[in-house]
Amino acid sequence: MRLFVIELDGVVVAISVNFVQNDRMMAWVTTYDPDFGRASPGMVLIFDYVQWSFDHGLGVVDLLCGGETFKDRLASEVVPLRSTIGARTMKGSLALLAQGVRQKLGAAFSKKLVEPA
Repeated sequence: MRLFVIELDGVVVAISVNFVQNDRMMAWVTTYDPDFGRASPGMVLIFDYVQWSFDHGLGVVDLLCGGETFKDRLASEVVPLRSTIGARTMKGSLALLAQGVRQKLGAAFSKKLVEPA
């Protein structure tokens, strides 16, 4: 874990909690005091930990998931996320089957609502 902090006269202005694994910095959370928002301390902190990452030989800074617009401006690559779900028991398998049927019925029903007659 790496903590990056900006302070002004002993007052925390911005903080970022990040994790390093292999050659990757993963930016878990960055936040700032809105009273200092005009100075963009969150962005200053992001630039600081990106520089730190490259100075320490890390090859990737991953801003992780989330729809914040600053990520689109800073990203050199967008990686689509996928998830996989599985069941360990018969009850779980039946629940997954029911969920799949429910989703297909819901999609078919909503499609009928928007198609012209």
